[in-house]
Amino acid sequence: MQGDIQGRSVPDPGFFSKYGINVDTVDDISFYPITDHLAYPAAGALTLNFFANGVGQGTTSALNATGSKTFADTNLENNGSLPFPERALVVAIGIQIFPGVLPAAGGVLQATGGQFVNDVYQIGRTGFVFWKVGQKQVIIDGPLQKFGNGEGLDVSSSMSDATTAAAALYSQVDYAKLAGAAYPIVPVALPSNQNFPLTLNWPALVPTPSTTIARIGVTLYSYRVRLAQ
Repeated sequence: MQGDIQGRSVPDPGFFSKYGINVDTVDDISFYPITDHLAYPAAGALTLNFFANGVGQGTTSALNATGSKTFADTNLENNGSLPFPERALVVAIGIQIFPGVLPAAGGVLQATGGQFVNDVYQIGRTGFVFWKVGQKQVIIDGPLQKFGNGEGLDVSSSMSDATTAAAALYSQVDYAKLAGAAYPIVPVALPSNQNFPLTLNWPALVPTPSTTIARIGVTLYSYRVRLAQ
């Protein structure tokens, strides 16, 4: 035989028990972040309550959608808790800010440029996260730029001028997100049927510079534990 040709290695039979889907009396552990999204009013908000409503409840904030929440809003199926017998081990918290304006626009007045970046910065530079599970106070910390995708802004932008006799306009592309890693915490074990409300709070109303409704997502990066069936 020419060369040293080897076949694929065969996994140990124990892997089928360890990672199987239908294995009685064995805990199945998977990476399963828990997420929820809410609308951020153009006039600002003092408190937003996350993980209070599951799929089919509350109000959707998904783009162009109406009605109750769907999986585009949250993957929480119960209102405020994990269904029995599921459990979760939360290891980090992330926040995503989605302005109500598009990152690219043409015919923009100079005085109203950069609204996408400004919305992300204005919402994220203040406020704080409060999370208490039962009697355990997990975290009180801010500003929101520490969370989601970390502290600070990751910005890409470009613009071109177009001056006319009537007005000075330009086309722009401006985009920003909360940059960096998610906010790590000492792991928190969430049992079944335990409410775990998390709130974002602001000491005063912070309107969006674009005057449009934004959307905020909170993700609990976690491992889900369930009995394999």
